Amino acid sequence: MAKPGALHYGSTGIGGITHFATELFDLMAGTRMTHVPFTGTGPAVNGLLGGHIQRVFGSAPSLIAQVRAYRLRAIAVTTASRAPAMPDIPTVAEAGVHSYEAVLWYGVWGGARGWAKTLSCAETLKSAGRPSCPT
Repeated sequence: MAKPGALHYGSTGIGGITHFATELFDLMAGTRMTHVPFTGTGPAVNGLLGGHIQRVFGSAPSLIAQVRAYRLRAIAVTTASRAPAMPDIPTVAEAGVHSYEAVLWYGVWGGARGWAKTLSCAETLKSAGRPSCPT
C-alpha cells in the first residue's frame, strides 16, 4: 500500500466484530487502514455514503439494499464460500487474501427465569394464530 492509513474504514464500534474483521483483513493482506468507530451499522453506512470513510465490513442484510440500489458496491464476502443471496460477489479469499474468513452468528439470549415463560407463550400463540404475547 503506497500510503498506509490513507483509507479510512468504519466499524460498529471499538472491539466489535466489524472492527476485528477489518483488522484481521489488514493483518492478512498487509494493508493499513485507519479505524473510524461509529455507534452502529447505520451511522457507519451513512459515513460511507457521505464519503467520510472508504470501507465498511458489515452484515449483508444491513447493506444489501444499498448495493441493490447501486449506492454501495459489494467488494467481497467474509465467509469461506460465496453467499447464496449474492452469488456473483467473491469471497475475500477468492479476491486474493487467502484463508481469510470472518463469520458472526447470532443467538437468542434472555434471563434464566423469563426464558421458559417466553417459549411457552410463543408456542401457545403459534398454535392459536395470535401475533404477540400479552404483557
